[in-house]
Amino acid sequence: MAIVDRIMQQAKLRRTQSTFMKVLFSLWLAIPGRINYANLARFSGKNEKTFRNWFAKPINFLVMNSCVVETLQVEAGLGKKLVVAIDASFITKSGKHTPELGKYWESKQEKAVKGLEVSCCALIDPEGSCAIPLQALQTPAALEDGTRLDHYAAQVESILETIPATLHEQIGYVVGDAYYSKKDFVDRVIKAKKHYVGKLRCDANLKYLYDGKPTGKAGRPRQFEGKVKVTNP
Repeated sequence: MAIVDRIMQQAKLRRTQSTFMKVLFSLWLAIPGRINYANLARFSGKNEKTFRNWFAKPINFLVMNSCVVETLQVEAGLGKKLVVAIDASFITKSGKHTPELGKYWESKQEKAVKGLEVSCCALIDPEGSCAIPLQALQTPAALEDGTRLDHYAAQVESILETIPATLHEQIGYVVGDAYYSKKDFVDRVIKAKKHYVGKLRCDANLKYLYDGKPTGKAGRPRQFEGKVKVTNP
């Protein structure tokens, strides 16, 4: 608990809030089976309403998890060449009144399915093969402005702007799968002065740039020179 106390102080949590979080961390590790308000109350001796009230109050997990990373770098030898990774996880959920219930991509079924989705960003230490989650956000079912890809890009931008400068300097790359390998997302990563590493879709249309002499014909100058053959680049 000494490390936890130090992280709570660095994250500048109120004493009452840090006390509750320490109790919650212990329960998460100890409770067998499903973790819900009823089980939290049963194994802690506290009232179920106590947990409901605390869970209704916001907490900046991004700041707290950044403190965890900095502590691990000092005390556990976590590397200082880091990568930000982003991915979304589907959560099965039915009903009509669950907030942000919608259709999201389910990789196991390879189709959009009704449920919930959480978008998680993590810091990866490639040398130590270690990943530490930084922030998990529930994906809105309907967005007033932009697309879901814009929502994911905004999450990455917010993380890069919020984390301490010492961690920001250690991050050189943002990693995502084929869904994120689109121009709008990559452009925003580059604007944040980071490199993007991802996987292209199987139907990605890659073309060679034309670097020959001008053709002399009227109209727009030639841009491309044939399609890239992935099997024979």
